[in-house]
Amino acid sequence: MASIDALDGIDPSEARRFRRSGIRTTGALLRRAAAPAGRRDLAAESSLTESRILELVMRIDLMRVKGVGSRYSGLLNQAGVFTVEDLAGRNEVALSAMIRQTNGRNPIVRRLPTLADVSEWVAEARTIPPAVER
Repeated sequence: MASIDALDGIDPSEARRFRRSGIRTTGALLRRAAAPAGRRDLAAESSLTESRILELVMRIDLMRVKGVGSRYSGLLNQAGVFTVEDLAGRNEVALSAMIRQTNGRNPIVRRLPTLADVSEWVAEARTIPPAVER
């Protein structure tokens, strides 16, 4: 997984707080904060809120889908997709259109995913068990 600093949308001070807690990669954050108890403990250590940690962990969970990196997970969030389960339940054509519309209003990525990309994401999401407990 990527460096915690590479997670799109993470504030440098948040990244420093995670590093002080021994978390240097997105994978380490996902493992540590996938369960509510882990988020609670990490919130106490890092002075970040549990809700902020959950938001970041759900973005990282989306990044487990092949082809969905940090920027695309942010774009998916802006388009209303927050979890692997959300992605698995979407219609590819409608989601592709929503992604284009969302990026047109607030450019997040330079290269929009194709309909084939989005179709592959949705298909893969349907095979991936969620890693984040709510």
